[in-house]
Amino acid sequence: MMPLASLESPPISKDHDKPSSSSSPSSCSFVREMSQPGPSSLSKLRDLTLGEHLNHEMAVDMPMMCEDGDEDSSQFSMSPREHFDHESELCMRYFESWAQTRQTEFVEQLVARMSFHQHEHIYSILMPMLQRDFITALPGKGLHHIAYKILSYLDERSLCRAELVCHEWYQVITDGLLWKKLIERKVASEPVWEGLSERRGW
Repeated sequence: MMPLASLESPPISKDHDKPSSSSSPSSCSFVREMSQPGPSSLSKLRDLTLGEHLNHEMAVDMPMMCEDGDEDSSQFSMSPREHFDHESELCMRYFESWAQTRQTEFVEQLVARMSFHQHEHIYSILMPMLQRDFITALPGKGLHHIAYKILSYLDERSLCRAELVCHEWYQVITDGLLWKKLIERKVASEPVWEGLSERRGW
């Protein structure tokens, strides 16, 4: 028969209600700081949230390892292109969340690390973006007279070519009576054009 002493419950420690001393001073100070909202605490909380999100996203890209150290192909089947697309999407999310000054600073650092051939390729992309068709844009802003003034400096050969650029340029030349004004200037300044005007009855 089992002794009565063995049926007694083990003695309850008197220290079970005491706070655990395992928490470090730094963690306690962090908890106290988070309990008092402020600009610095909110900024730290935001950084922690972003960091956890980034760690979670990066964990998706990391290969799953088996206990023996081999990669689990069933868990890691993304192709190199899929990895690139996923990582670039993460970069774009962070880039779009930054202010324009931060975006510019990041791009400057990125370009500084590129090769000469990469610079050439980027230059070929930027050039069309930096070009503007002022002749087409000015009339839409109510500045027809500026477009007329610019094209009025063309000679007859250049004006003929300008008409063929696009419909908008042709319309500006027609509305501004630029051919009429060109002929009037030629007749007033050149004898050949003056004689031609008399024969044609201009």
